[in-house]
Amino acid sequence: MQELKHPEAALAFCRQAALLEPNVAGPYRDALDYAEKAKDSDALEWAATRLLARDWPAENDRVHEGAADRLKNLASKLSEGGKTEAGDKLLARLQEAQRRDLEITLVWQNGNEPADLDLLVEEPTGSTCSWHNRQTVGGGILLGGTVGEKKATYIVAEGFPGTYQVRVNRVFGHPLGDKAQLRIVRHKGTPEQREELVTVVVPKGAVDTKKEPVQVKLDGGRRTHVAEVPPPATAERMNTSSKSVSTTDAISQLQQLADPSGYSFNGGSPSGVDGLGATPEGKLPEIGPRDEVAYQTRVSPFATNGIDVTAQAVISADRRYVRFSLAPTFNVVTGTRLQPVLIRNPIIPGFPVP
Repeated sequence: MQELKHPEAALAFCRQAALLEPNVAGPYRDALDYAEKAKDSDALEWAATRLLARDWPAENDRVHEGAADRLKNLASKLSEGGKTEAGDKLLARLQEAQRRDLEITLVWQNGNEPADLDLLVEEPTGSTCSWHNRQTVGGGILLGGTVGEKKATYIVAEGFPGTYQVRVNRVFGHPLGDKAQLRIVRHKGTPEQREELVTVVVPKGAVDTKKEPVQVKLDGGRRTHVAEVPPPATAERMNTSSKSVSTTDAISQLQQLADPSGYSFNGGSPSGVDGLGATPEGKLPEIGPRDEVAYQTRVSPFATNGIDVTAQAVISADRRYVRFSLAPTFNVVTGTRLQPVLIRNPIIPGFPVP
C-alpha cells in the first residue's frame, strides 16, 4: 500500500498485524514510517509508545532511541504550533512508556583468564528467563549475555507481583574473586524507583542446585495476564545488514561446544533439538537442573477471565526427549499472588512426558 501511495491503508494493516502479534516489533516500526508520510500524529504516537513500552531481543537500545526521538520531535512541533498542552501530554506519555517494573543486571570482571556467566530468573508464574529462553510468558526478556560482553540484563516492563528467584551460573572460566554483582532496580522511571546492589558468589561448577537463589520481591507489579511469546521461527531480523554467523567465529564455536545439537539464530544463542517425535525406550529421565526450556507461550483464551494457560516445551539434558506441559495460572482475588498448577499432557504424539 505504501508503494501505491496509500500510507493510511498501510497503517491499517500495521494495526491489524500488531493485534495478531503484539510482541513483534515489525508492525510498530513500519507504522512509524507510514505515520510520518501520512502526517498522522495519533498513529505516530501509538507506534512509538508501543515500541517504548516493550523491550526487544535485537537492537533494543536503537529501537527505543529512534522511537523516543520521533515522539520528542512531534512534541516540539506541537509546541511550536501553539499546542503546548498537547506537546506536554506527549512528553508525559513518553515518560510513562519508559517505565519498567523490574530490571536486574548481572556484571562481572575477568580474573586471570576470560570468564562467562549466565543469568537465570525464575518468575512468579514458574516460567524461567535464560539465554536459552530469552522471552517469557511472565513478560521478561534477557538482553546481552553474549560471550565476552561481561554483562546480562533481565527486564520486565510489566511484571507480575511476587518473588523472582535469581541464579548466576558459570559457563567457563572464573570471574575476579569468583564473585559477580547484581544491580536490582524496582519501578524504574517512577517516584518509587529503588536500586539495590547484591554481590553473589559464583559456583565452581556450571550449576549449583544446592545454593539458594537471590530472592527479589516485587510489589505493585502491573501485569495481570501472561504474555504471548512469538515463535522462534518467526522472530524477525531487526538488523538486516548483520552478517551471517560463521562456524569459524570464536563465539559460535563456544556456543556449539555448550550446545552441539543446536543452531544459532541471528547471532544469538543456539537452540533446537535432534530427533523430535522419537519413541521413548524404557523409563524417561527425571527432570534435572540442566533441562532447557525450548519454547513457551500463552494459549489464547476463549473468554476473558481470571485464568491463563501457558504451553511449555522442555528439552532434556541428554537431548533425547521433549516434555510438553500445559500450566493454568490462576490470578487470586487479592491480585497479588499467582498460583500455577501444572498439568502434563501425555496424549500428544512425539512428546513423551513423565
